[in-house]
Formats: sequence, structure tokens, C-alpha cells
Amino acid sequence: MLLRVLAIATCLVASTLSIAAPDTEGELRLQSGRQATPLLELFTSEGCSSCPPAERWFNALEREPGLWRDFVPVVWHVDYWNYLGWEDRFAQSRFSQRQYDYHDQGNLSQVYTPGVLSAGREYRAWRSDDLPPRTSQSAGQLSLTARGEVLEVRFESDGERRASEANLVLLGMDLASEVTRGENRGRSLQHQFVVLDWQRQTLQAENETAIAQFAPFKLPDDESRLAVAAWVTGGSGETVIQAVGGWWR
Repeated sequence: MLLRVLAIATCLVASTLSIAAPDTEGELRLQSGRQATPLLELFTSEGCSSCPPAERWFNALEREPGLWRDFVPVVWHVDYWNYLGWEDRFAQSRFSQRQYDYHDQGNLSQVYTPGVLSAGREYRAWRSDDLPPRTSQSAGQLSLTARGEVLEVRFESDGERRASEANLVLLGMDLASEVTRGENRGRSLQHQFVVLDWQRQTLQAENETAIAQFAPFKLPDDESRLAVAAWVTGGSGETVIQAVGGWWR
């Protein structure tokens, strides 16, 4: 569906990903390699009849051996199709605004669903089941650490690409909705990598490392599976320099 808008080290070392699940003291440690890892984003809606194929493709990414190492997937549910008769319970207006921002910055040709971006750029090859290719470019090392009430993102830049902002999201897994109205009426929709919470912070330089600290996530009361992802941007717009992700529980 289309929403029309007015013009408004070495490669081996670089591909290393380190993941440590939360331990008994609640500590989580995620660390990227130095090779750039694409942030793979899907903008979708439960009220969009064109979205289920894209969601099925994204859902299958969980089984890809390169998950978290070769790409970091996140799914944003937008709210601009809610008026069609079904209110998407995962949608937020700020998620829609993120897509508008991509369009305004020239990274997205139009605002539409399903819309896929890789490293902040429009990516249509998903329709051929193709994953975004990894670049050999060295981007720097990104780490995410959770200790008790403190979530910290650290970025050690390589070369001239300096990061100015850090993003952190909590991702819901194994989510489902029985749609009773709108374009997807009668469908059971399955979701993975759904953004449940999103925080942004300006990075603060500390010697050669840029650091941002975040408030703790409010976790769901149930024991559902969760993942977490972080990425840093620099320059103008939403240009993604490096991303990292992994399982929270």
C-alpha cells in the first residue's frame, strides 16, 4: 500500500560478533565486529493487506545463520492505516514519523507499506528473498551492555565516520493478532522483531569512544521472548553507521 505525500583490522576480525545473554546478575553484553552491519528495517501495518508477505519474509530471518552478525532486523508498525478499520496495537505515531523523516531526507522514494530499508536506504530486493549484502567497509565497533538499571552503548569509530546519536530498541518476538476488521479481516498475523520501545540519545565523546546511557526498558509481564538492538547514526539524517543486536531473553 502506498501513502502519497507532498514533497515535503581484517575482514575476518571485522565479521566477529560477540553475544552474551543476561547472566544471573542480569548483565547483557553485545558487541559488533568492526565491519559495518546493516540495520534492516520494515515499516508495516496490521491494517495493510500488502504487508503479510513482507512480514513472512522478516519472520523467516530468525532462521538465517547470519542473524545479528550480518544484519540486525527491526520492524516498525505505523499508524497511518488505522483509519481503514483496524487499529494496529503495535503502531505508534513516532514510528510513522521515522518513515516520513526517511522520505524527507531523500532515503525513501515514497511513504508506503511494506517499506524496507537497509542501512537507512530503500531496499526492494527483499521481494526476491535477497538479504542485503555486507560491505567490507570498516565502520567501528559498537557495544551494548546492560547492568542492572543501566543500559550503555559505546562506539569506537574507525576512520572519519563519527557517530552523533545512539538508538536503542526492545523487540518483541512470537507475537500474533487475530484481525477482525479492515483489509486483513479474518487473518491471523504472526510477528517477529517488533519494536516495542525506542530510545534515542546524543553520544558523548570520551577520549576515542562515544558513549550514551539509557533508561531501563519496561519489560512485558509474561515470559515472552525478547531481543534488543542498538545502532548509531552520524552526519545528516538517519545514516546508519553501525548496528548490533541479540537476544534479551
